[in-house]
Amino acid sequence: MMITYAQNREDVLLQRVFPKDHEGFYIDVGANDPVHDSVTKHFSLRGWRGINIEPHPELHRALRDDRPNDVNLNVGASDRHATLEFLECVSNSGLSTFSPSMAEIWRRDDGLEFVARSVPVRPLAAILDEHAEGRTIDFLKIDAEAHEFEVVSGNDWSRWRPRVVLVEATFPERWEPLLLKAGYLSAAFDGINLYYVRGEEPELLGPFKTPASGDDCVPHRARRSAVQQPPSRPPHDRTTRRPRLSRARERLARACKRLTGFGAPPA
Repeated sequence: MMITYAQNREDVLLQRVFPKDHEGFYIDVGANDPVHDSVTKHFSLRGWRGINIEPHPELHRALRDDRPNDVNLNVGASDRHATLEFLECVSNSGLSTFSPSMAEIWRRDDGLEFVARSVPVRPLAAILDEHAEGRTIDFLKIDAEAHEFEVVSGNDWSRWRPRVVLVEATFPERWEPLLLKAGYLSAAFDGINLYYVRGEEPELLGPFKTPASGDDCVPHRARRSAVQQPPSRPPHDRTTRRPRLSRARERLARACKRLTGFGAPPA
């Protein structure tokens, strides 16, 4: 049975799309930890290679150590060349964000502490032009904590067309029209992420028809890296996984509602 490293079995859904012996290429925007809650760890172990984009310096070092054959970039993906204020969440690096309004909501409602740091950002297309020349991108994952619109806007979808795209569903009304206009087909919603396949390969929709479940995989009992808070129980323990996802989902929905008047998509 497959071992899943991802937060919500994203790797299980993605594995269905590709032959088991396929050694593909991924792009991970907001890669975070190389093992804990990683969408790409399963594929890395199977011989895949990719580009990991992570603005958090300690997480970038962990990625560099764990994925020496990947391209690991300590920058942010966006829609322009610039230097932006990156707000690092002290207690949960996965909530670090380029969005001051999102950080303020989490600070006020959840008591989270953020530390500001200046970080260079580059358009996604520029990153791909430099590091993905001649490669077919099998999947692109975007988890940017309310910076998804800028990441999606920063790609040249006529030139760089990942076969599968999954994006954390934060304010999808902002960025989803760009993907649909670029010829991508809506494939699935797993309660956290929206999945799309490029219009040239509509047959890729099939593997997404059935949600991933506990019958498909065994959760990896990953130890958190040094930059994560040490858990009292393994982070993917079956007794804690769903409540933790629910709390994250509720926090995201609350923030979305306060910023726009609309909640996140229903789980």
